[in-house]
Amino acid sequence: MFCGGTEFIRDCDIVVLADKGNRTRLESALDDLQAQCLAVSPADWEFLNRGHAIYFRCLHPDALNMRLDIMTKMHGCDDFKELWERRTTLEDESRFVYVLHGIENLVKAKKQAARRGLAHDLSVG
Repeated sequence: MFCGGTEFIRDCDIVVLADKGNRTRLESALDDLQAQCLAVSPADWEFLNRGHAIYFRCLHPDALNMRLDIMTKMHGCDDFKELWERRTTLEDESRFVYVLHGIENLVKAKKQAARRGLAHDLSVG
């Protein structure tokens, strides 16, 4: 997880563009991570399109107990196209590229979550 603070919260917010190709890739990645859905059917993209998140817990040993919060919209932020245009990328020593929220989107999302009482309070599962 990339975070500017000292606290490691063991969750990852993932925003995806809801199209068939991404759905297939997401389902494959969730299978690889041995991710268990904590609430709501992972096949219900309408739930995601209404602005809700679907929560998973990873059981793969390399990501054990990591929670994934999958969404297509982030409350208080622009739509996916705008989020994508303002993304930040980082490359690690093995040349793997990470695509991350731009800092302004991350700040907006965290402020909105705090207002809604969701920051660090999603004790699902």
